[in-house]
Amino acid sequence: MSIEYTIKPENIKAKTIAVSIRLYKKEFNQEKLSLAKGLINVISPKCVDQSGNDIPFKDSEGIITIGPIPNNTEFVEYNYRTKLGEMSGNRVVGDLYEDLVVFSGENVLLLPFFENREDLYSINEYIDKITIQVDVDENWNAVMPYQNNVNKDKKVTINRPDWYVFYNLAKSCYAFGKFEPLTINTVDGSFNFLIDSSYKEKLTSENVKTIQNLYNYYTEKFGSGLRDYSIVLLRRNLTNDLLILGGVGGKSLGISFDIQSGDEWFTFSNTLYHAFFDSKIKAMNLHFPPNLWLYKGLASYYVDKSASQIPATVRSKYGIETNLNPESKYDIYLYFALKEPLLKVSPANEEYMLAAQSDFYYNYKVPFVIEAIENMAQKISGSSDNLLNVLMKYSNLDTINFAVIMTEILGEEEAKIRAYLSGEDIVPFLWDKIKEPKIEETILNLDMYERYLTLLFQTELGEFPYDPVILLEPKSLLEEIKNSKISFATQEIQEMVRNYSETIYLLLMQNALRAKICGQKDLSNAEIRYVLNNSENIEKWTDYVSKVGLYGSSEGAN
Repeated sequence: MSIEYTIKPENIKAKTIAVSIRLYKKEFNQEKLSLAKGLINVISPKCVDQSGNDIPFKDSEGIITIGPIPNNTEFVEYNYRTKLGEMSGNRVVGDLYEDLVVFSGENVLLLPFFENREDLYSINEYIDKITIQVDVDENWNAVMPYQNNVNKDKKVTINRPDWYVFYNLAKSCYAFGKFEPLTINTVDGSFNFLIDSSYKEKLTSENVKTIQNLYNYYTEKFGSGLRDYSIVLLRRNLTNDLLILGGVGGKSLGISFDIQSGDEWFTFSNTLYHAFFDSKIKAMNLHFPPNLWLYKGLASYYVDKSASQIPATVRSKYGIETNLNPESKYDIYLYFALKEPLLKVSPANEEYMLAAQSDFYYNYKVPFVIEAIENMAQKISGSSDNLLNVLMKYSNLDTINFAVIMTEILGEEEAKIRAYLSGEDIVPFLWDKIKEPKIEETILNLDMYERYLTLLFQTELGEFPYDPVILLEPKSLLEEIKNSKISFATQEIQEMVRNYSETIYLLLMQNALRAKICGQKDLSNAEIRYVLNNSENIEKWTDYVSKVGLYGSSEGAN
């Protein structure tokens, strides 16, 4: 089968573009073809054959199924419109102006859908050719993945595309307009950025220096700079002044560079990291469960460390910290990993996670697992960047065996990482602790995240009780712990927690005590939060708290 895409700006004010997909095949034999809708808002779809006759199609659960297609059909043409410039968090996805069109493939192109992930490895046996053409001003510059002539070609054709080609066609940037070159010196020569002409006058010397530093940082980490790659630095969105994200994949990147905050610098660094990673490491299984922890975790690891490459004047201007204190983040990981059974998530759960589970897993658990891997590997090898280096060693493989690479860099220590990921063990704190924070500071930090988690869970589950983080009067609590023979984990883990933070140790022991008072023995029960917060058990716990008193209260002081 061959696929031809034609894309044309339609309505500048409404920011809509028209897309036509032609599907060619020697014999259709009444078969059905499937296209993945993904993130795309499909507007006014219509499907016809070469004579304009309607071909049936169905849009269901993110999949567009075309057919059955009569055998005498030369080609099927599926037409639709979609909109650019839609908000996504603190940015807009793609954009459209009189002098600029920019988008990522996954926000515009309906790509073939394969029900079985394994079929992606043989996609080039099914698809002979793919062509993408964008109908814009012939005098405009152009950036597209797999261009033969950068800045000229507005049409690309790839024969026998494999999974990696489709990945790049989906993720990479397509940008058309007036772009001017910006050449920066790099540690391995030079690199030509393309600057949106309407932004060029705003480009500052400190921004150029920052992008040079960040580019060189990733060049050194990955061993070489970007090759056959285009980066377009764009204006901000003219309506709401947000960053424009035009896509980032293994072939091109487009993003606004009029940076106005520390968070936007981190967004830029994260985008640049993925440009390097996706252009150099081709393993498909990195991009799917159960390996997303490594793909996402390694990105966070290097992006956080890239802050040190930003010039001091820029860091000061935007409040960017280079030596981020991991203690408050580790407090959250430690407390909730041991208290909340619903957060005992692992790579086996990556396919289906609730938003709260995903937030905890990728933002709190995985970063400490990555730190543990690097810490262990560095002690063994005597060098840094061991995970990235071993991935680069196997960068041309379609599939990377993670058990093999973990054993290669960690030896017998690899078993510890499996235990950390599964939740059977807790990652230790790997830094020198500056000082024990005040009890109320720890409680406030944990309670703020408890509130956030509760909101996320409630959004998807409906009912989910908020469990405020409070601490009983410590002396009374310690006495009760001594007399009640309660525990929240193994003796080894309890000692580790106590050595790290007396406050978190007391809070977790308090949770075990509360369960005992309410007649609950199994702290790992996924429903325990609901049980402890039913009306009967709330009354039992409230009575107990009123007798013992809380930390900082007048009752607790007496």
